Amino acid sequence: MPVKITKYIILAILSVLAVLVVQRIFFPSPPKTNVVTLREAPATQILAVVGRSAPTQSVNIRPEAPGRVSQFLADEGSVVAAGQVIAYIDAGEQFAAVERANADVAARSADASARAGDIAGRQGDVARQLGEVSARRGELAQRQSDLGARRADVARFQADLAGKRATADLAARELRRTEILAERGFASRAALDSARASAASARAGVATANASIRSGQAGIQAAQAGVASAQGGIAAANGAVRAAQASVTTAGATARSAQASVTAARAGAREAQTRARRFAILAPMAGTILARPIDSGQIIDTASILFVIGSGGAPEIETEIDEADADKLRIGTQAVLSPTGSALRISARITEISPQVDTATGGRIVRLVPNDNFAAFPPGRTIDVNIIISKRDRALLIPRTALIDGNNVLTVTTNGRVSTTPINFLEWSGEKIAVNTGLKAGDRVIVSPLDLKNKTRVKPVELAP
Repeated sequence: MPVKITKYIILAILSVLAVLVVQRIFFPSPPKTNVVTLREAPATQILAVVGRSAPTQSVNIRPEAPGRVSQFLADEGSVVAAGQVIAYIDAGEQFAAVERANADVAARSADASARAGDIAGRQGDVARQLGEVSARRGELAQRQSDLGARRADVARFQADLAGKRATADLAARELRRTEILAERGFASRAALDSARASAASARAGVATANASIRSGQAGIQAAQAGVASAQGGIAAANGAVRAAQASVTTAGATARSAQASVTAARAGAREAQTRARRFAILAPMAGTILARPIDSGQIIDTASILFVIGSGGAPEIETEIDEADADKLRIGTQAVLSPTGSALRISARITEISPQVDTATGGRIVRLVPNDNFAAFPPGRTIDVNIIISKRDRALLIPRTALIDGNNVLTVTTNGRVSTTPINFLEWSGEKIAVNTGLKAGDRVIVSPLDLKNKTRVKPVELAP
């Protein structure tokens, strides 16, 4: 009995094994495949590149005149202000020329001042002569007034003479009439004497009037002589004024010539000072000295580079980005900068995207400026640049390895079969891509679908999202 039981047990086991073998051969178990179950979550798309820090502007400083470097006042790393003297070139002879030019200016200025004083003196002469002319004119007016008075007196005397003559004629006729009457006995001796006295008095009045007229005419002649003398004085004074004015004109021309010589001397002095300033090397802008390839005492020419200066303020981070990625960037796009090997994270923004593509690398130059902490970006420092492409509050991210045929993925249905699903996604460099359409939260996407076919049954193995 035990033997039979054992035999049955062995047969049962062999039957089970046979069933298993047949099932394995004709009904194999589904292969395991890694999947991720999609979940909506905040996501930030980052483009990670490496850049290098540089000043916003760098300038090679060359001398304007050849010579020997006599002194350096700044070295590599020095922070300088715009217009600050940072070096001197030996310019002893030029400074002597400046002193000579300044002395010439002083001498010519003194001469011009003397000429100006001479003009003032001559203008005083003109003023005095004009005063003399005015006085002479006053005298002429007085003489002409006196002449008018004299003529008025003569006219009055002549009018009086006419009256006297009329009176004398009347007295003479009265005397003859009285004499005739006296001869006939009709007039008395007293009447005759009276008539004779009246006639004599009238003749005396005429004589007096004539004398007054002659005196008045003499006065007119004297007044006319005074007028002529005053007019001569005016003519002489006017001549003196003209002479004085001519001397002022001559002095003015001399003064202008002296002032012109001052102007020329000052121009020469400015030119000498300008040449002298060429021997003082000035910082063209505020910034940091990046290089100083020349040593003190070295002979240089105008092609020699004395300094390389970088502008102060915000540094510039320069990086090269693939042209396809660069096409999607915009001025102002935000980024995070970290000096390589440092834990610092400093916000920045894109300020320039070069339109030119490097034919050798297929890249375009992109420049960024940090928002603060400029000291963390010394020139030449290597910088890790993370450009923020986009931010989404609710995003579906899948591994880039899940893509097949460009824009398809394989998903696992609820019955364990593989299904091909076309999607639309945001294209960008990176390990993960953001799905726009075609998938939803909860879908299971196969991570490595290259060896699987549509409708294949699989055994999904969930990976962390």
